[in-house]
Amino acid sequence: MGRNRTRIDPDRYLTVRQGNYHYKRRVPVTIAHLDERAPHVRASLKTDDRNLARLLWSLKRRLNSSLKSAKQCRSCRRATSRRTLA
Repeated sequence: MGRNRTRIDPDRYLTVRQGNYHYKRRVPVTIAHLDERAPHVRASLKTDDRNLARLLWSLKRRLNSSLKSAKQCRSCRRATSRRTLA
């Protein structure tokens, strides 16, 4: 049988360095050549409280995904405006 994926560790991307929590995640091999932070993305969450670190990580993740969506939306608008001008 397959693995039980219902138990995902909520702290799987949190590590502790010198008493502070950091976000750490691998960059996929397929895009590692495009990202200067490869092979790992690391960011300090600047807290020693695990619950606050979880909250900060969650907020940063949501902000990044909304910024990514906004960038994609802008590029879609540019492409459609160029088509209408031509």
